[in-house]
Amino acid sequence: MVWTGIPFQPVGVMPYSTRGSPSEVFVVLDEPKAPMNPAWVSVLRKSCVWARQTRTAPVAAERLTKEFYLNRVYDGIGTFVYNISDAGETFRLKAFIERWGTSVQCNDFADFLVCLVNSIGAYEMKCQRTYSPSIACVDPGSAQGGWRLWTNVVDPAGPMGASRMHVSYHQFACVGNMVWDPVYAFINSLGLPTYCIGWDRDEYYKSALVYRFLYYEPNNAQPVRIISADAEGSPWNPAPSGGFTPITVAE
Repeated sequence: MVWTGIPFQPVGVMPYSTRGSPSEVFVVLDEPKAPMNPAWVSVLRKSCVWARQTRTAPVAAERLTKEFYLNRVYDGIGTFVYNISDAGETFRLKAFIERWGTSVQCNDFADFLVCLVNSIGAYEMKCQRTYSPSIACVDPGSAQGGWRLWTNVVDPAGPMGASRMHVSYHQFACVGNMVWDPVYAFINSLGLPTYCIGWDRDEYYKSALVYRFLYYEPNNAQPVRIISADAEGSPWNPAPSGGFTPITVAE
């Protein structure tokens, strides 16, 4: 059962039972948004606990981003996502939850954060990539060329530790031009980690994320161009332009 739209009622989970039928009541901020309309109970069990006692969308989204970062491991390899295209992707949500100990990549992180935030009606959050996957280079030296992203020093979720990451592209969650990124903690000028919580995408997030862009030709394992985030010809072009809602399936 889901309660929605109760003024000033903090997010949470309450036990509820009738004779011989124990149950749960999930208290949310507003009506759940796609792809969580109706919301999955297995998602609500995390979102309503991680965002418990919050009363506003910004605070709930912040809490969910931080808790997700602290409770799942990124490795840039494993994934529960398929049918990746310029328009979106399909997310095996059931398997992602059931195999919680499996390390995953940025697509999975962004998709699940969208599910968490949208399940409690905090925002109508979507996913977006740094640029289209169609121009990304997944495997330098193979027959496929394209762009790769070299990050500033970041601390990925899990035990990997702070470093510069080389990735084909990066996926994050957004509301308009505001970004929430549960994959990386960003290292500030004092050497301390900070979380990407509602950062302006093009003015602040890009400069925090990107150290260099690298362009690879087919069958060449060495980049032929290395440019800064703001250089002419930079591939930075968040795609798709309006973001996308991942398709969630019970697989």
